[in-house]
Amino acid sequence: DAGDLSQKRIAHALPKSIKDLPRVAEIGTARNSVPNSNRPLEYLQTHGICLDNLRVGKSSISQAGNGAFATNYIKSDSTIVPAPLVPIHRHLLNMSFLDLDLNESIETNQLLLNYCFGHPSSSLLFFPYSSTVQFINHDGEKPNAYIRWSTSEMNRHEMLEKDVNDVYTGLLLEVVALRDIEIGDEVKIDYGIEWESAWNDHVESFKVPEGELEINPHSIAETLMNEENE
Repeated sequence: DAGDLSQKRIAHALPKSIKDLPRVAEIGTARNSVPNSNRPLEYLQTHGICLDNLRVGKSSISQAGNGAFATNYIKSDSTIVPAPLVPIHRHLLNMSFLDLDLNESIETNQLLLNYCFGHPSSSLLFFPYSSTVQFINHDGEKPNAYIRWSTSEMNRHEMLEKDVNDVYTGLLLEVVALRDIEIGDEVKIDYGIEWESAWNDHVESFKVPEGELEINPHSIAETLMNEENE
C-alpha cells in the first residue's frame, strides 16, 4: 500500500551505514545515492557528451514553428547532441474524447506520440528527453544530420535484446552531423517518406475550427519565448 511504498522510499534514501550520515547531511541523499555524480574535468573531456550544441529558435521551414540551431561549429560525422530514451508502451498514448456535436466517442492519440521513435509494428516507443532534440525538424531533401544508436559507453545496448516488457531506461540515440554545420545553421533530419506523406495529407485536409481563426499556436509560442528572453 501507500504506507509501505513511502517506507521503502525513505529506506532507500538513508545510507547503509550510520557512519555515512554526516556525508549525507552535507551533500544530500540524491548525490549520495549516485556516488559518481561528480566527475573531474579530465574524465568529462574523455567520456562526457556535449549538451549545449543546440538552441531553440524560429524555424526557417514554413509552418514548422520552432527549430533547433547550432550554437557551435560542428564537424561532419560528429555527435551534435545525445538523446536518452524513455520507453513508453504504445497503448498508453491512446485516448478518446466525446464529440458533443456528433455525440460520439472519438478515438485518437496523445500529442506525445508525435515526438516518439518506434517501428510501426512495435508496441514499444521511445521518447527522447534530451534538451532541444524535440525541436529538430524534417528535411527530406537536404538534411544535415541523422539519428543513430549512440556509440557512447553509457548506451546500454543489452536492452535491445530484452523483451519489450523488460526494457527500461539506459538506451541512447545520438544526432550526428552529415556534413560540417556552421554556427546558426538549423539542424534538420529526414523523418522518412511515410511521415512526409502523412504531414502533406494533414496540411491539405486541415480546417481551422470555426471561432478559432485568430488562434496561431506558432505566434503564441514565439511571443512566449520572446518574453522569456527579455
